[in-house]
Amino acid sequence: MGSVPSVPLGLVGLSLAVKHCLLSPAKDAIAECAEFMETFQALHPEAQLGNRILDLFPGCIVKHLAPKMSDDSYGDYIKQLDATLASARQDVDTVHILSDASAPTKGAFQASLAALVFRGGTKMAHIVAAGGRATAPNAELMALEMGISTALVVGCLSLICFTDSTMAMADLVDLSPHSGQVSSLAVCSTLHKWFTEDHGRILHLWHVPSREEWKIHHEAHEAAKAAKIPLRPGCRVSFDFTQAAKEVAYWREWHKEFADTVRQGRGFLELVGLNGKPLKPTSSKGGAWSLFLASSSNSLMARVCRATISHAPMGEYCLRFHPGEPTHCWCPPQPLQTRDHIL
Repeated sequence: MGSVPSVPLGLVGLSLAVKHCLLSPAKDAIAECAEFMETFQALHPEAQLGNRILDLFPGCIVKHLAPKMSDDSYGDYIKQLDATLASARQDVDTVHILSDASAPTKGAFQASLAALVFRGGTKMAHIVAAGGRATAPNAELMALEMGISTALVVGCLSLICFTDSTMAMADLVDLSPHSGQVSSLAVCSTLHKWFTEDHGRILHLWHVPSREEWKIHHEAHEAAKAAKIPLRPGCRVSFDFTQAAKEVAYWREWHKEFADTVRQGRGFLELVGLNGKPLKPTSSKGGAWSLFLASSSNSLMARVCRATISHAPMGEYCLRFHPGEPTHCWCPPQPLQTRDHIL
């Protein structure tokens, strides 16, 4: 068929100097992708509807999520955790795993993963490994994968996992493209073989509230926390870690520009948060001003916005933009009607 000629305006024929000065979304995307070391498989066979592990083995993976601490059932849930662990220690055909991770967001250390694997009351493995640069949910998922893979090599008829990360529990069987997908695919592939050998096998995923410092799970927590694994050239960097680092850098630059009175504007109203400190712009949870804008009333929201930026039909505004309009307040001694005066 022959070779296809390059597009005259394509990137291939450009010199390095031109590419360096080029502003292009394609160039930005390539530069961003170079910062993390993850691959994603959108069309993996096991991720397709009907082939997913939850489709093939419904009821074989059971999740137990802790209620809120304020709920009356919280105490009963902790008792269920205790009973489940006690029962697992008495059953030699049951393997139970306790996994945890520590994920530094800065400094010279990698994320550290820990997994304790027991058959009955006997410890079969105590594993601590490096997780590269990763967020806490990424690291928790990798620790869970490490524990399950080790447990299935040991061999068992029943498998119980204890983790303090609900996000890791959800991502474990989520095979859609996401940060940590490679861990999800590895676990589900291994579990697929294990369930196929005996459809009566069940994997129980128990959420352990970290505030409880619960029994032996706290040992896994301490093992992960104590491991100080230094960063090395070429260590794995997750997509979520890169995104989180970018977001922190963007917020820092945003706050720096917001502190500039020229950029902020001369009439911007400084509001104070519930902690008594001035609000700073953020994109999380609806933004820093969501507490004041959380209303279904359009007129109330309009008044809040007008007061915040000092663009309202008041004397101070009229003095600048409508000199012929009244500018003084009617209360004695009829001062200039400013926003601060009204407030």
